[in-house]
Amino acid sequence: MICPMIKTNGLKSFLPFILAGVFSTFLGIPYQLSGQEKNEEVTIIAPYNPTVTSAQKINRNPRIILQENETLPPVQYNIHSVRLNTIVAPENPKPSRVPGEPSKDLYRSHIRAGFGNYLTPYLELWVNSLQSDEFNAGAHIRHLSSLGKIKDYANSTFS
Repeated sequence: MICPMIKTNGLKSFLPFILAGVFSTFLGIPYQLSGQEKNEEVTIIAPYNPTVTSAQKINRNPRIILQENETLPPVQYNIHSVRLNTIVAPENPKPSRVPGEPSKDLYRSHIRAGFGNYLTPYLELWVNSLQSDEFNAGAHIRHLSSLGKIKDYANSTFS
């Protein structure tokens, strides 16, 4: 027995499924054979001129068809606005700290420099204050220029 919670009666529990499978197999055989009998060759001798007919928009907006003496009643509704006084005093959440995890070392600055084709210098500098609960100040400077001197082109104003 695979699972003690499931009780099976052997083949009796699978008998309806087996009979349904056998029955559906024999039902499909005549349809398969009738489709195989048609083996005709058709030759069409006529010029094919494809045409596109003009399309028209189908208007599917709802319409209310009234009788001659019937009118719609005017729509009337009232909005009752009621102020709900609640007493909620949100508190400032304190950041959670993971115990045993050391804080990451923060550095005051970061510089990135490079040089590319056509005399293209690249310089990027970040400067920031260290970790503080009172303030945070920083600056970001970026320089990217290019001196291509390509023939028959004006000087680059890219920098």
